[in-house]
Amino acid sequence: MRNIFAVGCAALYRAPALKETGGYDARFFAYLEDVDLGLRLQAAGYRGYYVPRAEVYHHGAATSGGEFSPLAVRLRTRNALCLLLKSLPAWILLRCLPMILLAQLSWLLRAAAHRRLQYYLGGMGEAFRLAPAMIKDRGKLRPHWRGSRRRFWLEILKSETLARRDFARPASEQVSLFLKWYFRLF
Repeated sequence: MRNIFAVGCAALYRAPALKETGGYDARFFAYLEDVDLGLRLQAAGYRGYYVPRAEVYHHGAATSGGEFSPLAVRLRTRNALCLLLKSLPAWILLRCLPMILLAQLSWLLRAAAHRRLQYYLGGMGEAFRLAPAMIKDRGKLRPHWRGSRRRFWLEILKSETLARRDFARPASEQVSLFLKWYFRLF
């Protein structure tokens, strides 16, 4: 089954594809660096494959100190905004703007509820400082987007379908209230 990208902890890439697309962007460091790479690979016409029999064990956020550690909040905030600026065409940003704004508001409220507002604001500040470089880098993707607008959008929708399926577990197994409501709204 095709997929738009693989989760970084469970991915294998061909060296020529990484070389052509620049590999992981070191500015992201952690959190969403795999999504950025996946979107660039997709825009360049590469395919990703989902292997349902593969098993991967990954304890998310273990190194950074947990979902709401200062480092995780700062990087997730910064990288989400950088990803939007760098790796998505403007027409997708506009089409998804209500969902993006709601997700950012939800993340802000969750960070504040966990007493991490200063780290959220720090991540926003870092994103604004990186914005010119991210916008410059998006120019490298424009030629790919022009030739594959419909295909790119369909791949994003397929990815959403797979994510919905992954989170369509019984309530007792659901780990994220945010994702539960996200998929109900969108």
